[in-house]
Amino acid sequence: MAHLPSNDSLVIANSNLEIECYSYQSLQAFTNNDISKQKDNFENNENAAVLQPAWIANLGEQSNHMKTHLNKYTEKYDVVVACDQSLFILTDEGTLRYQKRFEYTPSCLKTYHLSAFGADIYEDHERSAATVIEDAESSGTMNTPGFMYMLGSFNNFVLIYKDVRLVWAAKTPVTPIYVDTAEFEGRKGLIVTLSDKGFLQVSYLGTEQLTHTGTATSLKNAKKIDYNQVNNDHA
Repeated sequence: MAHLPSNDSLVIANSNLEIECYSYQSLQAFTNNDISKQKDNFENNENAAVLQPAWIANLGEQSNHMKTHLNKYTEKYDVVVACDQSLFILTDEGTLRYQKRFEYTPSCLKTYHLSAFGADIYEDHERSAATVIEDAESSGTMNTPGFMYMLGSFNNFVLIYKDVRLVWAAKTPVTPIYVDTAEFEGRKGLIVTLSDKGFLQVSYLGTEQLTHTGTATSLKNAKKIDYNQVNNDHA
């Protein structure tokens, strides 16, 4: 489930391997806090008691993670969905604009832009960032992501993609179920991951690690919490 600000809608995944979009206006008009009227509508006309979505997109895979992302090149919101074996990017109207197949199952998802304009677009001899941005600004859409995204995997990896290309992959001690970027000690771009067992880790790319680590505490070596004492202290 995710909020789509461009049209003030709620985007959800259903059990039919689809993504559905409902506007808050339609939700308000449908419910109106009149439960008895909804029951009467259902008894008289079953279709009148069913809320209809603004659009439906059939992905063919179960959605596991979903984000809405404001693309700074098209200035439009995308719906980014990580499924069992694929990544889908939909427009705010439910049109599929990009799909990528994986050889692993994503465990978490993070989308973001780099601060330098065009730095998050992959370039090679066939495409340049300037050309991609020019096409995006003129057409209002892109056929590639046009942003950075980070995925965790159930085989204990964090993978970073720049537009269409995988640019970094690193093994982690545990399976990350949440991933984000953060800034500590004035250093930007640090990677924060959380496992399903509560293991929180701050990582970095490259060779220059944080200079001050005295404030960090290993949960494995930490003193066992006396919950009775905690309750007494806060009683």
